[in-house]
Amino acid sequence: FALGLAGTVLALVAARQRRVWLATGATVGVIFLMAAMRAVLRDAWLAPHLDASMARAAATPVVPPMVGQDGAAALFVVSLVAGIAAVWWLVVIARRSGKEA
Repeated sequence: FALGLAGTVLALVAARQRRVWLATGATVGVIFLMAAMRAVLRDAWLAPHLDASMARAAATPVVPPMVGQDGAAALFVVSLVAGIAAVWWLVVIARRSGKEA
């Protein structure tokens, strides 16, 4: 928690000082830290349930049916396109403000 908070503060301070690369690096670091913590917490939360069910599953293997995740894939693609459009828009605005100064 403390590393995530420190990274967030570093990103905000660097952004206020217009140190873009430092702010970007700190933000990416915080995102990776959040993803790692999510995996650790998920494994810890599910460990008691998976230990017992894995022993039963080893005794009687069952192959689950394969189903697609079209809805999740579509949401990902829409979010990706929206994110790229937002970044493009911010770059255009940043270039315009640089020309006015």
